[in-house]
Amino acid sequence: MAVAMAMTVCAVATGSEPIKMVDIPAGYFYMGSRALGEDFDEGPVHKVTLTRPMRMSATEITNAQYEDFFPEHRALRGKNGVSDDDNDAVVNVSYHDALEFCKKLGQRDGRIYRLPTEAEWEYACRGGTYTLYNTGDWFPDSCHKSQHVARDFDPVSLRVGQFAPNAFGLYDMHGNVEEWCMDYYGPYTADDATDPCGPVRGEYRVTRGGSHHTPVKYLRSANRSAMLSDDRHSQTGFRIVESDAMLQHSGEEWSVPAVRRDISAGESMWDTPSDTPLYLPPIPFVVAPQCGSGVPFYSHNHQPAVTWCDNGDLLAIWFSANEENGREVTVLSSRLKAGCGEWEEAREFFRVPDRNLTGSSLLNDGNGTLLHINGMEA
Repeated sequence: MAVAMAMTVCAVATGSEPIKMVDIPAGYFYMGSRALGEDFDEGPVHKVTLTRPMRMSATEITNAQYEDFFPEHRALRGKNGVSDDDNDAVVNVSYHDALEFCKKLGQRDGRIYRLPTEAEWEYACRGGTYTLYNTGDWFPDSCHKSQHVARDFDPVSLRVGQFAPNAFGLYDMHGNVEEWCMDYYGPYTADDATDPCGPVRGEYRVTRGGSHHTPVKYLRSANRSAMLSDDRHSQTGFRIVESDAMLQHSGEEWSVPAVRRDISAGESMWDTPSDTPLYLPPIPFVVAPQCGSGVPFYSHNHQPAVTWCDNGDLLAIWFSANEENGREVTVLSSRLKAGCGEWEEAREFFRVPDRNLTGSSLLNDGNGTLLHINGMEA
């Protein structure tokens, strides 16, 4: 990593507590990790160059700072037992809420504010390190905020800046609350990148840093999570960047997912049932993918849904996981194509990184549309 480690701190005035901004120099680093298994999306490691310096808020935006522009948010303080003080990180804000805050702050100050890109966030988080955390290959117990899964949260303070900052002067880059990034989530490539900001289109936005009530492994510098842009919950907030840097998308948009390829078009009517009973042995629909296919497939495959398709296929989906309450969960699918006697190998149907995805349903509405409904837990 090549950076100039000089650092200055300025403040953006707000109606309450000023937003402290830290100068982050231009430089380059190697983004991602060589993690395998559920963290396969952290690779391949690739060189990223950020050509222009930026200013980033030293802490996550607080309740008091956010409510200068959105006083109605005060009604959400303390929801689920967290974030009730002025200097606690704001939570229960969507991606769009965070953008609107940046817009209003910029209009008042005559500056350009936005969310950090995913690359900017990881560069800033690392602060010159290549270890799992910017504290080394461990994250001190003294900095933990109930780093375990809990349906009901323990009492925990989300006050910003309680622990030492990283080398750039940034606080709470590991834990406290997850942070929205600008980018749509998309796969990495091994290519060098300059000022990247992800694909033009996608299904959900990147979040980074992990949060309270999240296992500590999800707080690593390279770990990637994502959320639907409209989602709000008590584990995600944001910090801001002041920068006029031009942002370069890495591609036009996602390529068509494998699960949507090689599907016959048109309509197909099933044969009229015979009056003669037909007995067949069970036909397994959970067919493990071949090694090296890139399809995540775990030991626990459960909770299927199935529907018919207008082209005569049957479509089945189910979740695959090591633990039902884990974050590695993915929704897989298989097709029994019209006229075939065996289901295809599993393909990935739906995955939001680091989210629990149990509770899947499929429905053909009879008018040419398939509906997919899925639970998604923070």
